[in-house]
Amino acid sequence: MTSSFNWLAHDDGERRRMMEVINLFREKGTLDELGIGTIRDTFAEHFFPGTSTIQTRARYFLFIPWMYQLLEEERVPSARAARRSRELHAQLVASLKKGGVGPSAGLIGIDAGETLQRLPSAIYWYGLGRWRIRLFPGSIERYHASLDAHYREERAARTSDGGELVASAHRNWLPSIPPRPADFLTSTTFDLTATEADFLIERVRRSTPDSLLAACLTSQTTRKGTARAPWEIGTDALPERLRHDIEHGRLYSLVMEGAALLYNRLMAEASAAHFAKADTARVDRYGTAIGRWAADMAANEQALAEWDRDDLWRRLMELDPGIPHKARQFSTEWIDRAIAGPSAVTDDEAARSLIRMRERQTKGALARLHNERALERWSGASSLGRLTYRWDQAKGIVADILRGAQQPLELP
Repeated sequence: MTSSFNWLAHDDGERRRMMEVINLFREKGTLDELGIGTIRDTFAEHFFPGTSTIQTRARYFLFIPWMYQLLEEERVPSARAARRSRELHAQLVASLKKGGVGPSAGLIGIDAGETLQRLPSAIYWYGLGRWRIRLFPGSIERYHASLDAHYREERAARTSDGGELVASAHRNWLPSIPPRPADFLTSTTFDLTATEADFLIERVRRSTPDSLLAACLTSQTTRKGTARAPWEIGTDALPERLRHDIEHGRLYSLVMEGAALLYNRLMAEASAAHFAKADTARVDRYGTAIGRWAADMAANEQALAEWDRDDLWRRLMELDPGIPHKARQFSTEWIDRAIAGPSAVTDDEAARSLIRMRERQTKGALARLHNERALERWSGASSLGRLTYRWDQAKGIVADILRGAQQPLELP
């Protein structure tokens, strides 16, 4: 029997998170084995609201409204809306290919064509609402289902005002969206015009004024082109609260990398013990990586000693009161142990036990450290890399917008 996910059609946020989970299952080494994804995503949404790990190019924030505006102009009924939407998506893929967009340029569906399962509209739907480009408050399914009533409401509004649509009539999309180019479904590119880029800048600034994303679209931040993480951006001109939040994110990322490395060390040890052909070099490799991490911890000893962790948790709970207690409890216990002795965690039985218990909490019977069959499917790397809170994706979005606005990504 093939496993499947049933979509939760009533909540944009749930849909976005589920799609990111599915995407992570397709990428080796990125699974949230230790259950800190809610904390990671809280930082990410605070810094770069409306983005996601599966977005590619900024112009999709316009392509999708343009497609649905066209669908509404065609008066496509609710019963045919999903099919027509898929047709328009396929036309967009063909249009981008004809415009010279290649497979490495962020074109979603370049190979799948009409069989594409994950449409760009689903990937960007939450962001369109977060940036208040999409005014309809519900999911894509609800939007499709609402179209018949929407057309009736528009007809009634026009009839009552002599043919002009009155302001009180319901709108699904922001009226100030730049007009769609005549050729956007025949031959187009991801290049934003100055008007389009200015519109997106205005949307981000108005909808998320206190975010790092909004700051990245101004001269408040520097070194955006070379930064590998949010804390490598030049942020001296940012508000103090945001700078504190970025430092919280940096230190959390640093400390929790040790948990991921120890988890993989335990996996390597278990694999070597259970399977005769296991690569025993992995054990030493992760030991070396933990040593490098411990050196980074030592280099940040003063910052870690001064870290106001009470403020960290107050701030995170302000941003997302739904962070699970067990995720916070595990993080707190690991942070305490890691700061107390980073160079000793490899042989610290309490630290090793904490990792084992957390994986069991998170994965249940499928926990690899407790299930030999699950361990056998281990790829050799899980949950690795420091958290950068969607910066890689946000950086691409920012670059697209600033390029269209003819502003430099890199400022001195």
